[in-house]
This record gives sequence, C-alpha cells and structure tokens, in this order.
Amino acid sequence: MRIKKRITRCAYCRHEVHGTGMPHNGILYCSKPCRELGIDRLAKADAIVNPITVRSPWYIVLAAIATLLTMAVSDRVLAQEDIYEKWRQPGKPNSSCCNGHKMVDGVWTGDCATTRAKFERGSWWAFVAKQRMWVQIPDEKIVTYKTDDIEAHLCFSEQYGHVYCFRPPKLGM
Repeated sequence: MRIKKRITRCAYCRHEVHGTGMPHNGILYCSKPCRELGIDRLAKADAIVNPITVRSPWYIVLAAIATLLTMAVSDRVLAQEDIYEKWRQPGKPNSSCCNGHKMVDGVWTGDCATTRAKFERGSWWAFVAKQRMWVQIPDEKIVTYKTDDIEAHLCFSEQYGHVYCFRPPKLGM
C-alpha cells in the first residue's frame, strides 16, 4: 500500500510550495511576490464583503451623539410649530400670531421663530435674522404664552415689517 504525500499549494498561484514557503496569517505562498499579491487580493475581497469597518469605539459614540442631537432638534422644531398654532395676537382673539415656522420643499416658511432678544432703553428688542436688524417690540405685542424653552420667540412679517407677537425669554424669575 502506497501512502500519498500531501502537496501544499500556494494560496495565490496554486503552485507547489517547497519547504516552509512564505507564510502570512496561517496562509502559505510559494514566493514573496505571490504573498504580496495574495495579501492584496484578500484585502480587496474583504473590502467588498465588509465595506465599512469600525476601527474605534469612538465612531459608535459619535454616531450615537449625532443621532440624539438630530432627534432633539427635530422634536424641538415640531414642538414649536405646535405652540405657534395656538398663539393669538394681543387684543385680537380671533387673529393668529403667525403660521408657524416650517420647512416646505427645502425652504423655511412662516413668520414665527426663536430669536435673540435684549432689553434696552426700557423696551424689548428682537433680532430679525433674515434682515439682519434689531426691531423694537411695542409693549402691546408682548405675550406670555408658556413654552418648554427659555428662548425668546418672535412672530414678524418680513414683507410688511410688522410685529404680530413677541414672547420674551425666560430670565429665571
């Protein structure tokens, strides 16, 4: 009975490997060029099978933080849209302060939004971002609606330069 000798073959070119060959991570190659080509081919195959490889747990942490921030901002925008629908102009109970501040077809519409505010010379002033100017708020346009934030809110017609409503920021009082 004759025992067959097991032939070890190169992982790249399939030629017979003599001696110890050129091992790499438990894979045998017949020569250095075959080893380099084989490693390169394995790397490309791995990239196709696993196109995204997480090299650090910090990527996962950063992705989670970004997701939470996105959710918080979108919830805040939705909450503000809801509160503006119920606001009424002072002295005009049938007139809405505004029509909210919504994204429609990639463009912000509406005349209500959070804003920067300051109290100077005995009056409130609100910053109109699109026009890059401060407007003085008439006392009769100030409302005290409750919101979940501490920011100032302004309902302002940019077309007519008219203040419908203004809710000052909460100052910890």
